[in-house]
Amino acid sequence: MLRRSQRGQSMLEFGIVIPFFLVFIMGIAYFGAAISDYIALNNIARSCAREASLGGPSTYRQLENKYSAQDLTAGLYEWGPNEPGKPERIKVKEKLPEKTGDHGNVVVKLHSEIDMSQENAATIFKRLLIRWAGASPEVLDLNVTYTMYSEYDLTPKKKS
Repeated sequence: MLRRSQRGQSMLEFGIVIPFFLVFIMGIAYFGAAISDYIALNNIARSCAREASLGGPSTYRQLENKYSAQDLTAGLYEWGPNEPGKPERIKVKEKLPEKTGDHGNVVVKLHSEIDMSQENAATIFKRLLIRWAGASPEVLDLNVTYTMYSEYDLTPKKKS
């Protein structure tokens, strides 16, 4: 049987430990949301590169618009159409081979930043990293590059 002073000690220990436990649990939840957005961006890049490898350069702008309209799973990161004055969120381009007669590659580059318009634990954490740890403002940005062999002939056509 616990004495009266020991019950008070247990409540005090619980009161000290519970905030750290809750912060730990919330950290796991936000980390899972960030990983979810990263996986969604990888899927967008892979799908876009696949379609671009089949359609050729004439479809690149359409694909950029189509895939920038998709939503991210958790919504911690900004995603949507490219905005003027900001880094491009999605860019599709071709990389021609060094030798001629080859198809080349399609390169899809995605860039996404934490959505600072919302006030949540991720934005607070980013501000803390920048202010107290001296991290760069791009510390938690996601950059995905996906390269795929083009089935469309990208080599320049010779004029006869």
